[in-house]
Amino acid sequence: MTKTWISIGIIMLLGFMLIWAANAKEQAKPPKIDGYTISGPYEHKNLSIYLVHGKDKIANKKFITLEEALKQKKVQVQETGNVGQLVLNNIAGDVNIYIQSGDIVRGGKQDRTIKHDCILDKHSRKLNINSYCVESGRWQQRGKESAGYFSSSSNQIASRRQKLAVKYYGNQSEVWSEVANTQNKLSHNLGKSVRAPQSASSLELTLENKEVKKNSQEYIKALSNIIEKKKNVLGFVFAINGKINSADIYGSRDLFRQLWPKLLKASATEALVEWQKEKKFNSPTEKVIARFFKNAKQGAVKKQTDNHGTTIVTRDGKVIMSFETFLKDAKDAVHINYINREDLKPFAGPNQNSPGRFNIQQRQIQERIDQR
Repeated sequence: MTKTWISIGIIMLLGFMLIWAANAKEQAKPPKIDGYTISGPYEHKNLSIYLVHGKDKIANKKFITLEEALKQKKVQVQETGNVGQLVLNNIAGDVNIYIQSGDIVRGGKQDRTIKHDCILDKHSRKLNINSYCVESGRWQQRGKESAGYFSSSSNQIASRRQKLAVKYYGNQSEVWSEVANTQNKLSHNLGKSVRAPQSASSLELTLENKEVKKNSQEYIKALSNIIEKKKNVLGFVFAINGKINSADIYGSRDLFRQLWPKLLKASATEALVEWQKEKKFNSPTEKVIARFFKNAKQGAVKKQTDNHGTTIVTRDGKVIMSFETFLKDAKDAVHINYINREDLKPFAGPNQNSPGRFNIQQRQIQERIDQR
């Protein structure tokens, strides 16, 4: 009889252990938010990153990035002499080239950043694309660089205000103001000027500054390998100083992996810009991330298609702005960008809903340049 009770006790104990193990395993699973699985946070100093996992939705389309296309000489980015426009040629003829809003192209008469995402298919020739200057003090050849073409694209603009000034408000003055603000904050946090003697107003040269690269590299070294051996990673959400900043999610895992080094570099730079010495911050909780995605579904929607077939769907939310990029006639987005605007000061000047005022401003800028 005693042996029987012992056996029953062992069976019950094993049962309880199995139930506990199952519950522990369930709790260890990354949360699902908005149809995605989220893992993290992965942290370094004031930067927190959460990986977004999901299924490929455009796996049948293969892309190379603008950075890689320029390295391989598969694309030409040509100066037009107009501050707000560049011409692109897919000269490879056998690849789709993905260009992301905020990509900086170096060279020409002034360094520029691209206004909207676009995809150059193998037939794309002499396509106009909107751009903004991220350098205000030059309108001529710089050193041995070509004045007619742009040679590289290894950096992106690195702040929420810069991104919104470029892709939503359409305000060149705000872009220049935010470039100067970034340079000032970096100089303060690093204890020395980060403005280049060759062109003090160039954001690109600031991002290539030795001290900026050295300090950004600390973040990159700590976080660059977090996507290794991870399955189905489509993008990431990141927070700076404990507040969610932005998110980038792609329809292709391969495209995200190609872009990851550049995206991480921009996030690390922004974290360095916003670094507050001796302050500590807690990473956002799962509930905060879920609320971020929920808020991203609110706001008026506007759709526009450019002359190379890329459609941008903008959702103008009071808290979160979202920008979705679609190929022609596609149901699934190539790229979704969410930007938290909740704690940002209002922007001055015209936005994309007042084209007349913007055109006047552009003419004034052009006239000023033409007089040089």
